[in-house]
Order: sequence, then C-alpha cells, then structure tokens
Amino acid sequence: MVARKPGKNTPATNPYLKKFLLQIPWKPRNLAVFAGKINYPVYGPLDRLVIRLIMWMTNGPTDPKSVVEFTNWEQVRAFGELIGQME
Repeated sequence: MVARKPGKNTPATNPYLKKFLLQIPWKPRNLAVFAGKINYPVYGPLDRLVIRLIMWMTNGPTDPKSVVEFTNWEQVRAFGELIGQME
C-alpha cells in the first residue's frame, strides 16, 4: 500500500522495490510499481487490526467495512503492453 502515495509509486522511489532489487542478482529492464486494494471485510481480525493501524499511521483508510481500490488499471494495462512487446 506504500505505492498508493505519490513519491513512493515509481521503481526509483518505492522503498520495497529498491530493497528487493538490491537482494537479487537479476536486473530487469522494465520495472513498475502498482498500488493494490484494501479489502477489510476479507481479512481476519488480527490482519485487519494491523492493517488499520498502519493505515491510521499513514493517513490511509481505516473503516473496517470498506474496500478501497488504489490500483491504476490504465498503468497496469500499459505496462502489460510494454512487457508483451518484449523480445
């Protein structure tokens, strides 16, 4: 959910992707970062509590009955097309 925030939604600025890339020998040519979805109703009580706490600390949605989609599907489609054109 870090990728939902501007400034953390690109390969160059996303801390999780940057850390991951430092730990693997593979250096992909094309990278992208996509935010996901928070679906509180499907989480167990502990997961829901932890996610709500993180969202509260980062000014995200905390309503335990909400489903919030952060994914920019146009970006996903464009990245998929880019990958599909690779040789």
